[in-house]
Amino acid sequence: SYDHLVEAVGRAIGFVHRRRPDAPLAVLGHSLTSHLTINARGLDPCLPVGAIVAFSGGVWLPRWEPSGWFRWRKRATIRLLRWVVSRVGRLPVRRLRLGNEDESRSYLGQLAELVLTDRWRSCNGSVDYVEATARCDVPVLGVMAAGDRILSRPAAVLGYFDHVGSAAPRRRVTTMLARGRDKGLKRDPDH
Repeated sequence: SYDHLVEAVGRAIGFVHRRRPDAPLAVLGHSLTSHLTINARGLDPCLPVGAIVAFSGGVWLPRWEPSGWFRWRKRATIRLLRWVVSRVGRLPVRRLRLGNEDESRSYLGQLAELVLTDRWRSCNGSVDYVEATARCDVPVLGVMAAGDRILSRPAAVLGYFDHVGSAAPRRRVTTMLARGRDKGLKRDPDH
């Protein structure tokens, strides 16, 4: 489940910190690892991570997607994925060539709830990941690709990053937009 993955990221950060307790620790994550780390820090302010770099770290929460068309596409996509999982027992990501690790039924169930209900909670409902995201109090650099049309659309990712750290006393979130292969990264002037 997503809950287990948040716990695993926290344990991994703790493991690295115990090996090198005096070294500063930053996490560079792509997609899922990005928001797992942000939530792990939001849930545990003592987690020894000093900064997070999040590549394509958006979350499909409808409130952060400004386009009705894309909200509809994401709901349709998640319903299709949920149907596949009901038939296969997992999401066969490797077979579909979308990643290197198949997604479990419980993880996809949590993702479906997020997309279909606009709530982001733990399996038992005791953890609100929207609140945890707001409590992340370390510097975050969010990097997204201009050409991503659905997974981490810049408009939706900006909605997410506007929320990251919003309840923290010193909010420090910077976003960058990758405009093209040869053009490098440009800082979004609005963020």
